[in-house]
Amino acid sequence: MVAGPGALHVSLRSADAGVDSALFVSTSHTDVYANTPRPVPSSVERFAVTGLSDGAMYFVGLGLRAVGEADYRPAGLVLSGRPGATIFVDAAADPSLADGLRPDTAFADVTRAMLTAFSLGGANVWVRSGDYPVANVPLFAGVHVYGGFDDGFEPARRDLTEAGTRWNSVARAVSVGIQGGTPAAVLDGIHLLGRGVGAIGIDARDATVELRSVSVSGFLDRGIRLRNTTTDDYDFVVTHADIAGNGGDGVSIDGAFDVLLDASRFRGNGQEGVELDALVALEGDTARLVVRACAFSGNASEGLDADLEAPLVTGAGGARFDVRVDGSTFGGNGLDGLLIDLDFEGVLGWSASVAIRDSCARANGGSGFHVDADAASDVYFHRVVATANAGDGVLVSSESEPGLALIAGSVVAANLGAGVRATFGNRTVVASHCVFAGNEGGGLVSDTVESAVSSSVFWLQPNPVVGARATSSPIVADAIARVFANAPEAYLRAVGRSGNRLSVSPSTDAVPSSASIELEDDGVRRAASIASDAALTIDDLPAGLRIPSSVVAFAPGADVGEDYHVVAGSLAEGAALVAPGALALDAGVYPVIGERAPGVADAFSTPVFRPVATIPALASGVAEHGALTIVFSQPVDPTSFVLDTVRAVDRDGNEIEFTLATSGDRVVLDPTDGWGAEPFVVELHTALLASDGTRLATSLVLPIRTRP
Repeated sequence: MVAGPGALHVSLRSADAGVDSALFVSTSHTDVYANTPRPVPSSVERFAVTGLSDGAMYFVGLGLRAVGEADYRPAGLVLSGRPGATIFVDAAADPSLADGLRPDTAFADVTRAMLTAFSLGGANVWVRSGDYPVANVPLFAGVHVYGGFDDGFEPARRDLTEAGTRWNSVARAVSVGIQGGTPAAVLDGIHLLGRGVGAIGIDARDATVELRSVSVSGFLDRGIRLRNTTTDDYDFVVTHADIAGNGGDGVSIDGAFDVLLDASRFRGNGQEGVELDALVALEGDTARLVVRACAFSGNASEGLDADLEAPLVTGAGGARFDVRVDGSTFGGNGLDGLLIDLDFEGVLGWSASVAIRDSCARANGGSGFHVDADAASDVYFHRVVATANAGDGVLVSSESEPGLALIAGSVVAANLGAGVRATFGNRTVVASHCVFAGNEGGGLVSDTVESAVSSSVFWLQPNPVVGARATSSPIVADAIARVFANAPEAYLRAVGRSGNRLSVSPSTDAVPSSASIELEDDGVRRAASIASDAALTIDDLPAGLRIPSSVVAFAPGADVGEDYHVVAGSLAEGAALVAPGALALDAGVYPVIGERAPGVADAFSTPVFRPVATIPALASGVAEHGALTIVFSQPVDPTSFVLDTVRAVDRDGNEIEFTLATSGDRVVLDPTDGWGAEPFVVELHTALLASDGTRLATSLVLPIRTRP
C-alpha cells in the first residue's frame, strides 16, 4: 500500500472464486471494520482510496464475504498509511539539483532522503527502481518508504519484484536501522540484498515495524533483528515478504511485541526461519503471535521457534498469549517444523491459547508440530497434516502444567516417530476424527497420562494406541481391506542408499511389484522395483534425500496423492461416535472438514467451539463423589446441554447418572451416586452449542479416572 497526496493506493491479490472483497478505512486502528465497506471488483488488483486528509494516519483492512452474504468478515492484516506530500529518490538523479521535492529534483542518496523525512516529523519516501548501496540507513518512526517506481512515479505501475528497488549492503554493515517507537516505520516494495557480505538486513530497536512486499536475503548474520528494551509493546507486521538464505535466523525477535506474519516465506536460513527468543507478554496485556498463509522451509534449525515468557518482574495483573497459526506450511527444516515453547511456568496469572489450524508439517528433521505446554494454556490442532517427519508428527510435551490438548480432523502419517505423542508430564491429548497411518513409533502414544481417541481410523498403523483409550476408531492392519479412496499399501524407512538403490526397513514384503513410490510425502510419483528383501531400486532418486526418511508405496499405477474419503462398505463407514439416535457418521477426517482436503485453508477462518480445560485436570483424576467442571472456549448455550449430548459411560458401556448445570463458559457434572471406582469417559457430542450458535467442532471423549 502506497500513501501519497490525498490517497492510499492498495495492491491486492484476487480472492477465491465466489468471494467478494472490500476495503475498510479508518483513522482508528481499533474500529477499522466498523466503517462503511468500499467494495473492490473481483478483477481489480490495484485500488485507490481517495479523498483522504493529508497528515492524518489511516488504517486499512480487508474484508471478505461469500457471494450472497450480507456482511464482510475481517481477513488478513490491518495496514497503516499517512497521505501527504512525498520525498523522491532516484539513483540516476543529479545530486547537485537534489531537494527531493519533485521527480526531477530527486535525491540520489537514500540516507539523505531518510534524514529529510525525519526532520519533517515523518513523511512518505518514494524510491525509483534500481540499485542503491546502503549502510546503516536510518529509518525512524512515522517514515514510510515505498519502492518499485518507474521514472513517472505512478503507483499503479510499481514493480514489487526483486527487479524493482534493490538496496545492496556494504560489507559487514547493517543495511537499515529502525528506531523511534510509534507510529510504524514502513518498508514497502524494498529488496535488501546482503550478497554474502552484509551483516544484518534490518536492525530494529523499540519500534513498530511494517514490512510489505519486501525481501531480505544473503546476510551473514540475521536477516531481521528486533529488540524491545522498554516496558511498552510494539507491533511487527509482515506481509508478502521473502526472508531467505541468511546466515543466522531469518527473523530474530526478543521482547514485548504483537507479531503478525502474513503470506510470507522464510526459507533456507542458517538457523531458524523465525525465532522469538523470547516473546514477552506484559502485565495486563495480550501478546499476539498470528501466522497466516506463510511457508517455513529448508531452515537449518526450526522453521518457527517461539518461546513465550513473562517479564522478569511480574505483579498480580496477569497477562495472556494468543497464538494462532492458520494455513501455513513447515517443510524440510532441520529440527521441528513449528515449536511453541511455553516458558512461563510458575508465573501466576499468565496463560496462553495456542490454536494451529489448516496447516501442514512435512519432512522436518524433528517433529512436525511441537508444543511444549509447560505453563497454563489450552492447545488445539484443527485440520492439520503432519507427514514424513523424522520425529513425531504432533508432539505435546509438558513437564509441569496439567491440561488438555485437542487434535481434530487431522492426518498424521508416515512419521518416523509417533503420529501424535503426549510426553513429559500432565498434558492429556484428546483426538477426534483423525487418520493415523503408518507412523513407525506408534499412532497415538501417551507416555505419562492417559489420553483418548475417538472416531478416528488407524490405517496400517503399528502400535495404534499406547497409553490411551480408543472409542469408535477402527484399526485396519491389512492393506487388502481397503478403507480410503487412495492410500499407501506399505510404509517404510529409508536407512541407506547406493546410487539409485535405497535400503529400507522393514522388509519389502508388503511392497507391491512395480509400486508407485513417494519419498518424504513430496507429491512426486516414482517408479520402483524390488531389488531385494531390504532394498528398492527407484527411478530419479533425489541426491539430497535425507537418511533416514519416509518411503511409502502405493498400488502399481496409482497416484501418490492420498485421498482419505472413506470407501463404502469399509470398516470406517458409519463407525464414528455419535449421540444416541443421531445419524451415523464415518470415522476419519471428512465429517469434520467437509470437502476441503485436510491442511488446506479456507478463505474464512471460522470460530471453533471446544473444551479448553477441566477442573480438576484430567491428569489429577476426579474424586469418586466429586463434581467435574468442563471449561469451554466460549459461553455455552444451556439449552443444548442435555443428557443425550453429554454422557458419562463406564468401561462396560453403562451410563453413569449425573446432574448437569451451566454457567457462562462452564458446565458442571455432579454424579448422582458417585462415579464409581473404575475409569470412565465423558462423551461430548456435536449438538452442543456456544451461546452464539457455533457448534462443537467434533464429538469427543474425555478419559476420566477416579480417586478416593
